[in-house]
Amino acid sequence: MQTTVSGEGMLSFYWKVSSEGNYDYLEFYLDGVLQAGRISGQVDWSLRSHALGSGSHTLRWRYMKDGSVNLGS
Repeated sequence: MQTTVSGEGMLSFYWKVSSEGNYDYLEFYLDGVLQAGRISGQVDWSLRSHALGSGSHTLRWRYMKDGSVNLGS
């Protein structure tokens, strides 16, 4: 999922994953750069926050699943 926002401020969102640990990942990219803290396995809702500078910013959430094992929701 990807969107573009404009302006300076604080971006906050909650995310959660139920997947095969250390093989399937939920990631967040800010302006095309993978941010630290991708999640995998059984992770309950957690808050993420990122400061945004002025201008336009591309926000992207990416779920990567390998095809070898089906675990999690």
